[in-house]
Amino acid sequence: MKKITLILSLLISAYGFSQNVSTGVVEFTSDFSVKFDVNGTTNKVTMTMVGPDDVWLAVALNTTAGNSMGSGGEDAIIYHGSGILSDRNMSGGFNVPNTDASQNWTVSSNTTTSSGVRTIIATRDRVTNDPNDYDFPTTNTALPMLWAKGSSLSLAYHGARGSAASTLGNE
Repeated sequence: MKKITLILSLLISAYGFSQNVSTGVVEFTSDFSVKFDVNGTTNKVTMTMVGPDDVWLAVALNTTAGNSMGSGGEDAIIYHGSGILSDRNMSGGFNVPNTDASQNWTVSSNTTTSSGVRTIIATRDRVTNDPNDYDFPTTNTALPMLWAKGSSLSLAYHGARGSAASTLGNE
């Protein structure tokens, strides 16, 4: 009986831990990073975006490698303006990403240090009803991302930027 109880508690513990995954901190540049934590128990995603406070920052999720502006439809999150975090989707080509009809990210913290580093913490449901939003899995999986960083807080052409590969993995 003790062996069965031990085996069951180990299985339950392993199952509980496997529902939480994270990209860990993904550094795009020396001053711009993002991290996505997925909680499978609460079905919430927490994004932590860190970068300069005087430029816009953007990340697009689940993109095709080598596709510089996305093929269209990829979920994008952009910080710009005076404290605006917007939920968008890539339009394909060299266009500003379209604003989603529903803004699903809720900013819980938006702080700036005296040295000009902004940290934004935002949450949303893991799966939304918005067809433009990426459905975050609760298992280990690749999560390719595009990123861009502007030269001011106004959305405008940003020059060549890049992509990053990350994996959602167990915390």
